[in-house]
Amino acid sequence: MHRVYNVAQVSHLYKTLLNALTTGKECSIIMHTWSPGLWNAFRSFESVLRDSGLFKQVLLAGCFRNGFRGRLYNDNEMKAIATLIPDHCELVCFNWNEQLLFDPNFRLLRKARNITLVEDAATISPSSATLAKRLAMRAAFGERVLAPSSTVDNVYVTETQHYLRTFGQSRVHPIIEFTQPKAMTTENLEYIKDVFDCPTPSNAGAGTIILTQPLANDIKRATVAEQIAIYQAIIDRFPSPVFLKKHPRDDIIYPFSDEVQEISRFTPQELITELGFHFEYAVGLSSTAIEATNSINKVMIYPEIYEHWDAAQVLRLIEEFPLEDKTVAIL
Repeated sequence: MHRVYNVAQVSHLYKTLLNALTTGKECSIIMHTWSPGLWNAFRSFESVLRDSGLFKQVLLAGCFRNGFRGRLYNDNEMKAIATLIPDHCELVCFNWNEQLLFDPNFRLLRKARNITLVEDAATISPSSATLAKRLAMRAAFGERVLAPSSTVDNVYVTETQHYLRTFGQSRVHPIIEFTQPKAMTTENLEYIKDVFDCPTPSNAGAGTIILTQPLANDIKRATVAEQIAIYQAIIDRFPSPVFLKKHPRDDIIYPFSDEVQEISRFTPQELITELGFHFEYAVGLSSTAIEATNSINKVMIYPEIYEHWDAAQVLRLIEEFPLEDKTVAIL
């Protein structure tokens, strides 16, 4: 059966490559995004993916237009993409939640005979829909709204216990099973490194890696000046050398000194770890990516980023942080 991967982030692409390199099946990949920056990154990956021969089709859809006409354009983009993939395919979908399964406009699901859902840490969460809402959706769209479609074969997530009731124990698996460590042979690692144009490690287990969030230009929780000040404070507080790994949607040009080494924002953190980068500290501001770092101390500074944001308080936390601690939280 033809396998189609539907990805929307560079981390999805990384997991796709690990899986596709070992599946033994004919594969295609769809790269779609709502971010102009990611769109440019996906376009830069396109030729490498086509030339490799790993995928029968490499398809791109830019779904970042706003407003009614923009949404109509985005829908037409996905409609056109759906016509290019085989009927009754196996669809591997990253960007999902339980409600997305029931969206009648999600055209790719209609083409699939088998569906595999793989966790996206930024967007996936157990459904909070009430029974009344589910019944209303069932009345509008059919039986598959109330329970997962029989075409969903496998669900790969971190917190498996949250999805057993919805999908059943036989369908839910730990996410590590989707990207088996055995997939990372030397040959596969070199191929993936070439796709992302990743640098060779240059540190020896010292220093700090900082993982940013798009506080100003994406989630609107800080001004540009506040965002720069926050990460400058982290640079000043934690040991050198400092490596800065920007979030893929963080397009701020930071005015930091040349001593701060910037890693491409379009290089997956998992690949950085696999290549041998390791650090004394990994520091993230409400960033789950620090868990993928090879670091002695993982420092998560996690204010209630969508509800109780206070940039001044974050700066105080950083300045007062005792380096022997591993976690900071705003209570």
